[in-house]
Amino acid sequence: AHLAPVIASSLAGTKVVWLAEKPFDFRCSILAYPQPVVRLLHKDEPAALRYDLEEYDDAASARLKSLRKADSGSIALVATNEYGEATMKFDIEVVEVPSAVRQLRATEVTDSSVTLVWQAPIDDGGAPISKITIERKAGEITRWRQYETTEPGVCTITLEDLLPDEMYAFRVIASNEAGEGKPSNEVAIITGQAQSASLDIEDLPEEEPQAKKKSSEEEEEDEGEVVKPKEEVKKKRKVVKKVSNRSETMDSIESIPFDDEEIQERYDERKKTLISKVQAKIDVTIPEPASSETESKTDEAKKTEPELNKEEVEQKEEEKNRVAKPKKVKPDTKKKDEEKKVDEEEKAKEA
Repeated sequence: AHLAPVIASSLAGTKVVWLAEKPFDFRCSILAYPQPVVRLLHKDEPAALRYDLEEYDDAASARLKSLRKADSGSIALVATNEYGEATMKFDIEVVEVPSAVRQLRATEVTDSSVTLVWQAPIDDGGAPISKITIERKAGEITRWRQYETTEPGVCTITLEDLLPDEMYAFRVIASNEAGEGKPSNEVAIITGQAQSASLDIEDLPEEEPQAKKKSSEEEEEDEGEVVKPKEEVKKKRKVVKKVSNRSETMDSIESIPFDDEEIQERYDERKKTLISKVQAKIDVTIPEPASSETESKTDEAKKTEPELNKEEVEQKEEEKNRVAKPKKVKPDTKKKDEEKKVDEEEKAKEA
């Protein structure tokens, strides 16, 4: 016997709400003879969706993959043979998570509370928003924690029981039956400081370059003679390195210029006494660091010295070598002879 296709399914004529990115499976019973050809339509056109379709003797099953909100619409399964055609049709609505909450800001900050205000998401994802979650992190902690929830449609909340003089960051997330949407912008506050109430981490202004400090000459030109406070003078004083090891010489002690003449004199006196103490302990003459005047004199003396010829230089080196060579001392042979004679006489007496 010949039989036109007949399709049976509980989905026929219904509307299904489904979550985005989640595969949707369905199965239909099919009676037909001969075996029908089965097709899948999406919005009354050949399906451009990603799907798998399997045919059996008396049934067909399909899996729709990676659905998005734009894929919402009619789904039809069509079976056709030589004697007829049958269609099973239903609607599917794909739901996504809502978009991010907008323009979060803090309006009132006290020692223990803060009031947050925001705007609702532009897109609810195709399903009504079920709740609003407020998350926070304190201090230098990087992990976000759920702090409070509120009903959908509410766009302000006051958070209490905060610690005084503590830094907090907040963000808000909208949710629907598909899940949580993207978080809002972050807002940072310091309890007790009203000026930080509207601080937005994402829109922080760049630090303004600090104005250059005027030099002392510019200050004198602007204001006449400027008397420097004692604090500025103290900053210019440098600490002299102490000689902690006896083998350390005064060459390691740097000569440091001072603005104050009196301080420079004290430093020089202290330096001399320190040299004498070290010299007395290790019995070594420690040369004092040459001043700029002595260095200039030695440089001038070197310049004024006449240049010597190669022959004169060689003669001077030979003279130095002669003086440096030690004279050979001849051994005293007479004393050795006398000692030998005395030893022989003693041996003869004993014999």
